[in-house]
Amino acid sequence: MLNKADLHIHTTCSDGRISPEDAVMVASERKLAALSITDHDTFEAYHLALPKAKELDIELIPGVEVTSSFQEREAHLHWELYSLPCRRQHSDRACKNNNNNN
Repeated sequence: MLNKADLHIHTTCSDGRISPEDAVMVASERKLAALSITDHDTFEAYHLALPKAKELDIELIPGVEVTSSFQEREAHLHWELYSLPCRRQHSDRACKNNNNNN
């Protein structure tokens, strides 16, 4: 049997409509094995969703959609950090620094 995952969702930590915890519950209801919350410019949802993901045995993959610009055009870069530790102070600082450079 193949395991399924959703590797790109947004929560109320950026422009989504559901909370990080509810996103994990929906993933569980849909029998997903893994989930990556890729909110805009923040890892906040990862830290909020992690306890619920552990409780429901959903692999939570750190991710972020980084807003950037090039030649006055906005671009979005998607990062899923499959094997890197997601430390709040480092990840949020990286997003903040990127936003300050735009």
